Parts: sequence; structure tokens; C-alpha cells
Amino acid sequence: MLAMKNDDVSLRDLTGQQFELKECLDANYAGKPVVVDMWNTWCAPCLNAISQTEEIKHYLADTDLVFLYVSDESSKYNEWKKRAAKIGGEQVRINQDASNALLENFGLTGFPSYLFFDRDHRLVHAQTSFPGVSRYSELLDEISK
Repeated sequence: MLAMKNDDVSLRDLTGQQFELKECLDANYAGKPVVVDMWNTWCAPCLNAISQTEEIKHYLADTDLVFLYVSDESSKYNEWKKRAAKIGGEQVRINQDASNALLENFGLTGFPSYLFFDRDHRLVHAQTSFPGVSRYSELLDEISK
């Protein structure tokens, strides 16, 4: 497992192990609202959306809101590591089976996809494709209550 942590980013390569999102949320982010951003390095819409949310993420840096970015093995390891470090937040790379299961379990159809969880890790909203800055901000407000 790769684990590099500083104030801005945490990189975890979990491709060699099972990944259960609910367990990850409960074990690492108890009592915190979490937005899961499913992205990959080859996904231009993903990278565009991440760029559009950068100001929001910066504005909310002093809150307990967690930005959890999930990529899979279709992103080559070195490219993922490089891009993830620049994006910041909590970065997790999972295996292809776990990624496919995650998409299927939440009725998502591809990348980018988003899952918004409240403080009790109840799903508030799930969506494939970027909802736009305004709606994204509204959803962050909703889960942060």
C-alpha cells in the first residue's frame, strides 16, 4: 500500500486488496460528510470537473468535509500518483472489480461519477457526470448540515 500524507493529499493504492466504500467511510471519516469523486487520469470530463471544483475545495478547506477521490487500475499507477498528488484531497486507487462493483451498486454508468454522503454516511445523492458548479455546491451544503 502506498501512503504519502501531507496537509493537502493522502494517496492510497488499494488495488491489491478488497475495497468496500462503506467500511472505508466509517473507518476513516466517522462523523464527517464525504463527497466521493470517481475519476480516472484518462477521463477528460473528470479532469475538467476537478478543475471547476478547485475553488470550492479551497474555500471549504477549513471544514470537516472530506473530498474522497476514487480511481481504478485503468489509470496507470505513475500517472495516477502524479495527478492525484496535484489534485489533493483523499486519493484512493482501487482494482477494476471493485470499481465496477461500486458503479453498479450505486447505479452509476461511468466517469466522472459522484456520491454525496451526509455525516452518518447515508447517501444523499448519486450521479454520473458533473452536475455543474452550482448544483455541486448545493449538494455540499446539504451533506454538511
